[in-house]
Amino acid sequence: MNRKNTLMSASALIAASLAIAGAASATTAPTMIYGGGSSLIGPYLRQAEDCYGNQVPLVSQGTVLSGAGANETTKTLSYFNFAGPPAHSCSTAPVDATVTLNYIAAGSGNGIASFFSHDAKTFFGNTIPGTDPSPYASIQYGASDAGLAASDVHNYTAGGTEGSGGSAVFITAPGVAPLSGQTPPQYANPVALYGNLIQVPLIIAPVALAYSPTYSSTLNADGTTTAYSFHIKTKNADGSGGLRIDMATVCAIYNGAITNWNDPAFKALNGGVSLEDPTDPTLPASWSVPIEVVGRSDSSGTTSILYRALAAQCTGSDTTGGDSVSYTNQYAATGAKTLPATLEGPTWSSSAGYSATTGATHSVTAPTPGLITLAKGSSGVSQYVSLNHGAAPVAGVTYTQGQIGYVGTDYVLPAVANSGANHYGLNVVDVVVGGTHAIEPTAANALKAFGTGLSALVPPQSTSTGVYAAGNLGSGQRNAPQDWAEPISTTTTLSTGVVINTPLANPNVNISGVTVAYPIVGTTDGFFYTCYNAADANVTAKIKAFLTYYYTNVLVTKPKIGLLATNGFAAMPKAWATAINKTFLTTDSTTAPLNLNVVQAGTGPASGNGSQCNAVTPGA
Repeated sequence: MNRKNTLMSASALIAASLAIAGAASATTAPTMIYGGGSSLIGPYLRQAEDCYGNQVPLVSQGTVLSGAGANETTKTLSYFNFAGPPAHSCSTAPVDATVTLNYIAAGSGNGIASFFSHDAKTFFGNTIPGTDPSPYASIQYGASDAGLAASDVHNYTAGGTEGSGGSAVFITAPGVAPLSGQTPPQYANPVALYGNLIQVPLIIAPVALAYSPTYSSTLNADGTTTAYSFHIKTKNADGSGGLRIDMATVCAIYNGAITNWNDPAFKALNGGVSLEDPTDPTLPASWSVPIEVVGRSDSSGTTSILYRALAAQCTGSDTTGGDSVSYTNQYAATGAKTLPATLEGPTWSSSAGYSATTGATHSVTAPTPGLITLAKGSSGVSQYVSLNHGAAPVAGVTYTQGQIGYVGTDYVLPAVANSGANHYGLNVVDVVVGGTHAIEPTAANALKAFGTGLSALVPPQSTSTGVYAAGNLGSGQRNAPQDWAEPISTTTTLSTGVVINTPLANPNVNISGVTVAYPIVGTTDGFFYTCYNAADANVTAKIKAFLTYYYTNVLVTKPKIGLLATNGFAAMPKAWATAINKTFLTTDSTTAPLNLNVVQAGTGPASGNGSQCNAVTPGA
C-alpha cells in the first residue's frame, strides 16, 4: 500500500518527519537537509529522497505540488513502488531513518539564486501555507534545468550579478561585505562560507510538445457536446498520439511563421493525410484551425531547454513538408530561461476560465496569431492547452482547440499513465528527424542524445566508462564545475579554453547510420557545496550517502522500470554515475590526488578543491 501525505502545517511536517524515523531515537531528531529549485525534477527527486530517508510532502511556494502520483483534488503524493523484479516499495521503512531530505519545487531560477545566496526565505518563500518564517531555515543543495557556465562559476567565486528579474542576486567579491537595500539584493561571497561549487547532472530531460486531440468543441442546448478531433494517420501504439512535426516546422510555429493547422506542412509530414476530422461539416475547403502557441510565463528550465534547441536548430529559412518558409529566428544563441519578449502574447491564469466573447477561440483576450500565450508552470500550460480551465463552457459557443505547448514528459502519455497525475488528456508530438524518423520524447530516445561508442558524451577527464584519465581533456577538467553540465547557450567554453557547440542543443541524431535521438533534450543539474556544517558531521555524511544511493540504486538507474524512466526521464549513463561517485563522493587511487570530495568544514585536504574547507566554518 502506498503511503500518502496530506498538506500539513510546518509543525505537523516536522512532527511527521520525527514519527516516520522509526530507527531514530525517540529523543533524537533526524538530520534535516534542505534544497530546491527545478520543478521539472521535483516530484522524482522528492520520491528518490523518500525512498532513502523519511517521507515528507513535496512542496512548492505555498502548496503541495501536484505531480508524480499527486491527486489534483486532495493534494496528496503517492510514493513510487516497483512491482519488480527486483521489487521495491518506497512505502516501507526508509534506507536511513536518521535523515530527512526536504525539497521545494520553486523553479530553476530560484534554485540557482537560493544556492548562491543561501537565502531560503527570499527565493523559496513560505513553503507550507500559513507559516512564517519558512521552515527551510538553510540551504544545502539546489537544482536547475539551466546549467551553469564559466561566467556563472565566476560570479560564485569572484562576485557578480547572477540571474535576472526576481531571481537575480549580486554576489560580492571575497572579503567584501554586502550592502543592504540594493537591487538586486547583495550577498556575501559563498566560497568563504561553503567552499567551492560542485555541479553535476541529475537526469536527462526531454521536453515534450503537447496538444489536445480535440480541436473543436460545442456545448449543445440539450447538454450534449459535439467535438471534432485531429485525424492522425499513424497512431502510436502506447496511446500517446502520433502527430508528426519536424524541427523545421517547430521552428516556424514558435517563431510565428506557421499559424494554422491547415498548413500543407502538416499534411506532408503525416503521410499525405490532412489533420481535419473526416466528420467535420466544415470540410473540405473551409477547414481552418488557428494555431495558438502556448509557453511558460515564469522563469523556467523547461523553457531554457526548448529555447536552446530552437536557437541551435532554427535557421530562419527552412523547408517544411516540401515548402519553404522564412522568418527571423527570435531565439538567441546565448539562451534564456524565458521566451523572447518579441513573441510574448497575453498571459492566462487558471482563474480566468473560458472566454465566451471570442467565439472560435479561447483566451483571456483573443490571441494574436504568431504570438505565444503564456501560462505559469507545466501544469498551467497543460491546463490551457487541454481547455480544462475549471469553468463551464457557454452553451452554443464553439471553442476551437488549436493549442500546442511544451511541458515535461510527465504531463503527456505514455509517462503520465505511470504517474497517475497531471492527466489533462494531452497527446504528444513525435518530432521527425532525418526526414523519416518520428521520435517520441521517451527516456530511451532522450538517452540516445548522449551518443554511443566513440561519439558518446563522457564526463570531464574520463574514459568511455567514466574512469579518471588525466589526459582526456576533450570534455574539460574534473575540477571545473562548468565542464560537468551544458549551459543554456548553444556554445560553451571549457575550462581548457576550447569553445564547443553544446551537443545536447542539437544532438547527433545519426547513430550507426540510424536516426534515433530526440532533438529537444537537456539535463537537470544539482548544485552542492564542497564544505558543509562544521558543527554537524551528519550533514556531510548524509548528503554523500544519499547521492551515492541516487546514482547507484535501482530506483534511478534500472532501465524501463526505474523511477525516472517510467516518467519519461532518463538516468545519467553509467559512465557519468561512475565519474561522479569517484570524484565527489568516494575516492580511489586515481581520483584521490584530485581532493574533490565533499567534506566537513575544517577537515579539508591539504590541496585541491576542498582545501579551503580547513578555514571554512559555515553555520548551516
